[in-house]
Amino acid sequence: GNDTLEQRDGRFTVFLTSRALCMVLILVWSYASRTSWMKHSPRSVQIGLTVTNTIVYGLLFLSYDAVVIPQIKRHFTDLPRVDIFNQQMSLVFVLGFFIVANTHPLLFYVSLVTIFAAALLIHFRDATSLYISNIGRVVFMCTAVLTTLLAHQSEQTSRARFKSRKKVAESQVRIEKTLN
Repeated sequence: GNDTLEQRDGRFTVFLTSRALCMVLILVWSYASRTSWMKHSPRSVQIGLTVTNTIVYGLLFLSYDAVVIPQIKRHFTDLPRVDIFNQQMSLVFVLGFFIVANTHPLLFYVSLVTIFAAALLIHFRDATSLYISNIGRVVFMCTAVLTTLLAHQSEQTSRARFKSRKKVAESQVRIEKTLN
């Protein structure tokens, strides 16, 4: 049935709290970016970003679930027009997940957590009002896999660029020695 005013207020509170916590995490990383820790502890930064991303995935999931209209046990063909809004919120969540997952470059092995986080969210989706069809679940999981593949490609490109810059620097040193 319809939500009571108290239930809607509670859902709105969950929405605002989830989004506020996301903002706090962004501010924490903004502060951390001004410290030497970012340059001197790359492994810790990668782990911290992964944990933060995973927390943000969960908070986004909660916030979008709080926005949709509860219709957990109904088949999609029985849903009234208002539930199209629920489907749209699910699509926006998938887009938000992809954006958060790809905002900060992570190493390949660390980015594998994204796949597990996506699988966990899909598992919990059945206990929420956030509607994601079966094909939507496949697309969502493919998004998580794509994120991991992008991390792999980015890491390989970065390593190749480092090696080529190192070779150029070595060549310059040799040329200077030869000329002097």
